[in-house]
Amino acid sequence: MLIDDDESVNYYHREILEDMAFADHILIADTASKALSMLEKPEEDECINPDVIFLDLNMPLMCGWDFIERLSLKKDGDASFPLIFILTTSMNVNNLKRAVGSDRITGFFPKPLNEKMLMEIYSRHFADW
Repeated sequence: MLIDDDESVNYYHREILEDMAFADHILIADTASKALSMLEKPEEDECINPDVIFLDLNMPLMCGWDFIERLSLKKDGDASFPLIFILTTSMNVNNLKRAVGSDRITGFFPKPLNEKMLMEIYSRHFADW
């Protein structure tokens, strides 16, 4: 799942994920609240629970941190909690520290997503698949 308010970023990230055959199905939400809605009512949005979420932090209305907090409340104790990778243009040290200190964040990368990042993610988290 891609969650970013920038349509061109979502387009680019979808292209690289498809080119590298990283996922069978790529969901895209242009707001954090839309992503939560998709995850809460999968039958309405033909949404499957994603294994991976690439999340922008700086979005209007609901930021990435708020999304993580709300998703955590809804999936507390759920073994199917997705791997969350933050993708951001802001390499703010406080955001990086917060991400490293969170048990819900799997990785923190600068935008844009690239092949090297995907290879690193795949080798660390999906090599056994």
